[in-house]
Amino acid sequence: FALRAAPYELPETIVQPQLGRELMRQVIARKAEWMPRIEGYSAEVYTRRTILRRDEIIELHEIVSDVHWDREQGIRETITSMRKTRNHGAEDYVPAMAGLVNLYHDDIEFAEAQLMGVTHPNALDHYDFQVIGHRRVDARTVYDISVEPKSRLHYGFTGAIAVLDEEFALVEAELKPTRATLTTALPLPLIEDFSISYRQQFRSFDGLWLPVDYHLSAQIEIGM
Repeated sequence: FALRAAPYELPETIVQPQLGRELMRQVIARKAEWMPRIEGYSAEVYTRRTILRRDEIIELHEIVSDVHWDREQGIRETITSMRKTRNHGAEDYVPAMAGLVNLYHDDIEFAEAQLMGVTHPNALDHYDFQVIGHRRVDARTVYDISVEPKSRLHYGFTGAIAVLDEEFALVEAELKPTRATLTTALPLPLIEDFSISYRQQFRSFDGLWLPVDYHLSAQIEIGM
């Protein structure tokens, strides 16, 4: 049998190799304007930690807490509710802010090291930003941008971010430390494979872009 051709027109796409770099230049410039205005915040936080071994849950821990952050006084957290599996220690819990990172910051703490964030003032010298797509969210354009270090030996991240057009703000980030970062920062014995990834979203509060969630996933393979 013969097939009949059916023409299908795709929307026009303009390829701009430097668009990702220019978008991030605007993001970094805008961040320098609003970031110093953040003096403190309060939030109700739900934290869930799950430890699995070959897809079997061996420990589960959930807490609800009130978190307060002040530029001068630091962090204060009050636990309001907690539940956990029986094999979890009676007094042992992980605060919501323990190990929390803000992927919008210039420097990201990782294994007692400081990694250059994707919005660092010098990020354009160390990262390649390429637009890999765009979408409409609430009648506004969001650009999806890939992130890759310019050098394989660079301490930093690889992954993807999303930037809101016109406001030039980071709204999503899915990043993981580079292989060079993992092998140098975590030279652990018996570890055959180790991977870690971060996922975070940001929203505007009176022009200040703050994280509204934080997902950390780590996978470890141990062998002799």
